[in-house]
Formats: sequence, C-alpha cells, structure tokens
Amino acid sequence: MVETVNGGSGVDQVAAAAQPLHDFNVEYGELAPAPRKVAARLAELIDANHVTVLLVRERGTGMPTGVAVMRVQLTV
Repeated sequence: MVETVNGGSGVDQVAAAAQPLHDFNVEYGELAPAPRKVAARLAELIDANHVTVLLVRERGTGMPTGVAVMRVQLTV
C-alpha cells in the first residue's frame, strides 16, 4: 500500500517515512542523523511544499517497507 505523506499526515506518518531513510544511510555507511532529526527535517520540507513523500506499507501489518522522496525545483 502506498500513501502520500503531507502536512496534514501527522507526526507518526512522518516518523514512519523517516525511519527507512535513516536505515538506508546506515546500510550504505553514509552519515545518518537520528531518525527523529530526519523526521524533523522531512516535516520542514513537506510543510514548505519542497518535497513529495510516498510511504510504502506492508499490507496487513502496516509496517513501513519503503519510502520515496521527490524534490522538484523549477529553474528560471
């Protein structure tokens, strides 16, 4: 199941999207701020309409299994 995380989604949904981002960085040996810090930054970007976030959850359990963050920046 795929859901869009937006400004009205709430803290839990943003935190659920932040965890896989954190885990991905850890898995590949990249800098990985704590999940709460990732969530705070992600919430800022969502609230400012700078990113679109898609959260994938496992059917049945609702466990987050993936995330996509897309940032579109217009050039003028």
